[in-house]
Amino acid sequence: MALKTAMALAAGMMLLAGCASRYTPTPLAANFPTTKQAKLQAAYHWGVISDNIEKHVVAELKKSPPRPVYINEPKDATPFQHALATQLTTSLVNDGHVVSRTPAGSLKVEMDVQAVTFSANRPQYRYHGERAILGSGVWLLSEIEAPALLNVAVGAGAWDAYDWFNAQFAPGDTPKTEIIVTVSVSDQYRYVARSTSAYYVADSDRILYGIVDPKPEEPKLTRTFQVRGDM
Repeated sequence: MALKTAMALAAGMMLLAGCASRYTPTPLAANFPTTKQAKLQAAYHWGVISDNIEKHVVAELKKSPPRPVYINEPKDATPFQHALATQLTTSLVNDGHVVSRTPAGSLKVEMDVQAVTFSANRPQYRYHGERAILGSGVWLLSEIEAPALLNVAVGAGAWDAYDWFNAQFAPGDTPKTEIIVTVSVSDQYRYVARSTSAYYVADSDRILYGIVDPKPEEPKLTRTFQVRGDM
C-alpha cells in the first residue's frame, strides 16, 4: 500500500512538473520565506527601537575616530520623530558619547521616516494548521480535529503555554500602514553610520507618524425644480 502511495505521489509530481512552463515573459510571483515584523503600538515600543538603532549606530561609530554627534531633528517633526530624537539622545549620552547642542564640528545624525500605505484587508498568515495542547508545554500541530484535544489539557501550565504561543502575534488584521525608519550619521563628505528598519503601525495611530487622511467630501445639496406648462 505504501509503495502504491509513493508511486502515485511521484506520478503527480511528474505531471505537475510537466505542466510548468520553462519560459515566461516575466518572473513568476512567489512569496518570501515567512518572517516577522514588529508592530508599534505604544510609546514604549518607540524606546525599544531607538535603543536598537543606537546600538547599531554606535557599533559603526567605533570604526572611526571619536567625534561629538549632533541630533538634527526636523523642524516639522512628527510626534514619532520627536520621540525618536529625544530617546536616541538619551541612549547616546547614557552610553558615554558626546552629544553636541550645536552642529559645529560634530557628526550630524539625521532621521528619515517614510510612511507607506498598502491596500486595506491585507491577509494575515499566523501559522499553518491548529495547535492543540497535549500536556503542559507539549504541542501537537494538526489540521483536523485539533481543538477537540484541548479537553485533555491538564493543569494551568498548558493554558499558560497556549497564551504565550498566541501572544507573539499582534491582534487583528495585518495593518495597511508601515514605516521605514532610517538613521544616518555623516559629515560633509561621507556617511559614517546608517541604520534602516521597517515596522507595522496601528492604522488608528497614523497621525502620530505624519499621515493625515483626507476628510471625506460632504455631500452636495441639490434642488430639483419641476416646470409645468400652461394647460
